[in-house]
Amino acid sequence: ILRLYSIGFNPVVNVDGTLYLEQAKAIFEGRFHDMLSCYPYPTLYSFLVVPAYYMTGDWVISGRLVSLISWLLGAYLAFKMAERFASKRIVSSITLLCFITVPTLVIYSYGVLRGPVAWTLVLLGMHLFFSAIEGKRPGVNLFLSSTAFLGAGWARPELFGFSAVAIAMLFFHVWRQGPKTWLILPFLAPILVAGAFLGTIFDVHALLMSIKDHLSKMIDSYQSIRGGLVILSRQHPPYISTYFLDEARNLLWWSALGLLAKKTLDVFTVPGALLFVFGIK
Repeated sequence: ILRLYSIGFNPVVNVDGTLYLEQAKAIFEGRFHDMLSCYPYPTLYSFLVVPAYYMTGDWVISGRLVSLISWLLGAYLAFKMAERFASKRIVSSITLLCFITVPTLVIYSYGVLRGPVAWTLVLLGMHLFFSAIEGKRPGVNLFLSSTAFLGAGWARPELFGFSAVAIAMLFFHVWRQGPKTWLILPFLAPILVAGAFLGTIFDVHALLMSIKDHLSKMIDSYQSIRGGLVILSRQHPPYISTYFLDEARNLLWWSALGLLAKKTLDVFTVPGALLFVFGIK
């Protein structure tokens, strides 16, 4: 009911949503040469909108339908994940309640956005990964878990980090278990296949250089801000302690951490954040 009300309450499509829909339209019409002119890379979300369009005949409704279905699957997976780590059913019920009522997630559930698809695949990957660690069909579940994490990264590139974290956890698990070294292979198989496929259609060296260039620019921007604080401290501005400015440039990363905490609080809302904090054992 909340989802249907939200769709009717806000019929406006977000700005980046129009780019995804244009890319989906290019895919639908077979204009693959125009696909990257709509958005810098072919996102999974756009591909999922295409089959939805066959059912609805409307691009906006198709985009929102993909988000809604992804959100529903994500809510179920969040409930199952809470059941896995909590012995009392009330905990999983509260988790589900938070998932369906947090304002940010409500907005994402009807928006033309990549988020719901990406989050759902992350939750699916985590669910399968922990099932494998518990000994439930480890080979199959690890293969599917890796595929789900790759799909999440395809939807939102920053989520490729989950694959790296899962590999580290898997190596640690294998190191503790000893004989089960073979468990690494099913998880790495989809990554190697995807890497080989991308290597045939993209210039891997150019891609790596692009990533290096982006990282270098981020570091240069950070150093530029620190340099600006040094210049400001040497100008001795009134009512501002030079000792504060000297220390501030060395603790600049705390500002980023504070911003991350604020954005996290905005997503959870205060009641949700309190439930999260008190739920940590």
